[in-house]
Amino acid sequence: MVLECDLERLIEHYTKEEKMEEDSITCPKCKKTSFSKKLTFWRLPRILVIHLKRFNFGRFRRDKLDNAVKFPLKDLDLSKFVTESSF
Repeated sequence: MVLECDLERLIEHYTKEEKMEEDSITCPKCKKTSFSKKLTFWRLPRILVIHLKRFNFGRFRRDKLDNAVKFPLKDLDLSKFVTESSF
């Protein structure tokens, strides 16, 4: 059974804000231990090459992912993933 997913959903997941583990980082000045990170695009090129991870690494072995990714061949609009301050 092959599962399908959309390229847009993958990018949404990639750019989602992620809460960092507590105790992993401590600010030396304020001693704060709660942080989050979020990846954004500043601008998009005319031609964008996307490389998708095709392997799942387990503890003792790696498995090849066989999920199908649906994507448009024309008119892919990723502007909602570009940070607002760069427009």
